[in-house]
Amino acid sequence: METCHPDDALAEVAQKMSEHAVARLRVVADDGGVISTMTDLDIAIAASTEGRKLIDLTVREAMSREPDVGRGLVSVRVEAG
Repeated sequence: METCHPDDALAEVAQKMSEHAVARLRVVADDGGVISTMTDLDIAIAASTEGRKLIDLTVREAMSREPDVGRGLVSVRVEAG
């Protein structure tokens, strides 16, 4: 599953979402722990309310404040064999 970090630029996160055809990414800390989620809606709201370019906004500024890990997130593991 694709992830992002709190200090990533929203422009980069939006590009990653587009490339992977997803609307939500887990936000992970440096230790890999999930701390929140970032959705395409979070990005849209930040873009419309902050008055700054997405390259100048970070995930930390726009991410959902309450983690909803497990709700709406699906991980699939494919085993060889």
